[in-house]
Amino acid sequence: MASESKRATLWVRLAGILAGLGLAFLCGAAAAQDAPASAAETPKPAQPEKAAGDKTALADTKTALPEPDRIPDQEEVIIIGGQPTPGRLVLPCTETEFRFKLKDTGDVLALRWADLPEDERKRVQKLYGMEVRDDKLVFGDKITGVKLLLKSGKAIKGLPVPERARPGKVVLRTAAAQAMEVAENEIESKENYEAYESEYFSATEVYQKRVLAKPPGDKDAPAHLEMAQWCAKIGLYSTALQHLAMAKTIDPQMGERNKDLEAQIQLEDAKQRVNSLYLRMVSAMNGQDYITAGYILDQLDRNFPNSEMKTRWEGLRPKIEAGMKTDLVRKVIMMSYTVASDLIQRRLGSKVRVDEKGNPVPTIPGKQVTTRHGLLFRGTLVSGEAGQDMVLMCGDKGEEKVTIAAKEVMEVQDIDLAKSFGQVNQTWDELKEYVADANRPDGLKMQMVAKISGYLKEAEAKVKEIFDTRLAREAKVDDQGLYTRTSTYVTLHDAYYGLGSWLREGSRPAPLTEAEQANLQNNQRGQRNRGGVGQNQWRRGLGANDLQRRQRQNDPQEDPNLTDDPAVWWSAQTYQVQYNTLMAIAAEKVFAAKQVIEMQCSNCRGTGFIEVLGAGGNLEPHRCPQCRGMGKWFRIQYR
Repeated sequence: MASESKRATLWVRLAGILAGLGLAFLCGAAAAQDAPASAAETPKPAQPEKAAGDKTALADTKTALPEPDRIPDQEEVIIIGGQPTPGRLVLPCTETEFRFKLKDTGDVLALRWADLPEDERKRVQKLYGMEVRDDKLVFGDKITGVKLLLKSGKAIKGLPVPERARPGKVVLRTAAAQAMEVAENEIESKENYEAYESEYFSATEVYQKRVLAKPPGDKDAPAHLEMAQWCAKIGLYSTALQHLAMAKTIDPQMGERNKDLEAQIQLEDAKQRVNSLYLRMVSAMNGQDYITAGYILDQLDRNFPNSEMKTRWEGLRPKIEAGMKTDLVRKVIMMSYTVASDLIQRRLGSKVRVDEKGNPVPTIPGKQVTTRHGLLFRGTLVSGEAGQDMVLMCGDKGEEKVTIAAKEVMEVQDIDLAKSFGQVNQTWDELKEYVADANRPDGLKMQMVAKISGYLKEAEAKVKEIFDTRLAREAKVDDQGLYTRTSTYVTLHDAYYGLGSWLREGSRPAPLTEAEQANLQNNQRGQRNRGGVGQNQWRRGLGANDLQRRQRQNDPQEDPNLTDDPAVWWSAQTYQVQYNTLMAIAAEKVFAAKQVIEMQCSNCRGTGFIEVLGAGGNLEPHRCPQCRGMGKWFRIQYR
């Protein structure tokens, strides 16, 4: 092994001498000749023999990637500034840059591909297993596409989609559109050509195909690591972090060995999210939607205080803030409809944390801070904010005080530090009170006011005043007889109680019919008659769940179709039914109902009853399960 190391060193020195004489191209040969010596220490994962059922085997050899997904771990020599430089390649790389860890100092350099000579650039990209065409990264398997030459002289490249083609038409999936239709009589000629999947499919689509074809096993940490490296290479950084987390869960030691990789992917993930938010903010500004632009600006300030792009969004801040301050009344009123709907959806989707006794666990607000070197801290904020040193109390009992320098803070997130035994869904009573109580500090209306206040950077009292007086108008007739009136920005919206109409305040469902009550009594009587040995045999013939289900069916208060208990009915409804009901309550309690419209129940045609075939073969009247015998649903027009 020592002789091999000396030999590798001699080759590196020889490469430096040759480069000084202007023969830098020979360095590639020297590095290649050095490879066998280090291959004995760290074998390349490009040519493992795949055994049947081997979950750690690499991707199918049919893939068109230039090299395997995992980059070589041995030392490489690349030309930097005309000089051969030994070191190791670092993942992830991007279309524009890569990282290289120097052998002598251990420093990690961020280098642009454009800084390398063309031949050297292609060689290093091949080591990464990547290929760049026309300054764009290509990846995935090679697929056969078609190039159409039209009579107009225009050429179109695409992937045929015959299942979507109409007679006399050709449908192609192109880089710009999922479906482009071309008339066959406009085509002069066709020819096939090979292209990578990334030319026609998004990175997420290529990933989904790959993970479906060869999913990493639940106990295969190396497979998840390889998938993480590949995802990072194609720009799916969030997905890469998920696979890294899975690999660490399976093999904790793998997390320590790949902490540098994780830190780099976290940095790239943060850059990607910042860039996405910035583009959305600029798009909102171009559309004169300064409310959305201001909301995104606030996200950038809070979560990415030390981003390299901060100077770019700071330059747009004056224009955004000026746009947000104009026409404040219109913005508050227009935002109220969207924010209220969003809050209801969030509340419906949230869970209640409970302890071992089922009691709700109070929320403990905290912060999660990610540093530029990949460290993660969770705790209670003592002091500091975006752009300042942050002090957190960390640990299970908040016993460790951690100070993080402002320049080291990369991302800040709001989290809940409370620990719980489990989570349960929100109950009907909790949700109804949240929506209907307009004076509740943490209710829908006050949360809506607080949200809008934060977006528009206005006092909550001012926002509440604007919302409460949104229907008020002032009119004036001057001495010339000219009548003028102030504008109002309210718009008319609809909310449907639908199946939840029987829960509207003042509504009363009809009682169960005599036939329904008789059927229930017969069922209960039949169950009581199964006594003695017969009952025991009947119970043994049923599983515990089946027995409980039959008992519930005989109790009208446990059957969602028969019960008059809102809590039982609510727990059996779909998300959409629950949302419609809560939104209709908000229309009457938070907003102003202009009109309540009664709609005929389509199930019973307004009669409140439906006919069901009874045990004796006769039709029996039953209460309509959709309108609860009321024969009507409610629609609310609100402003």
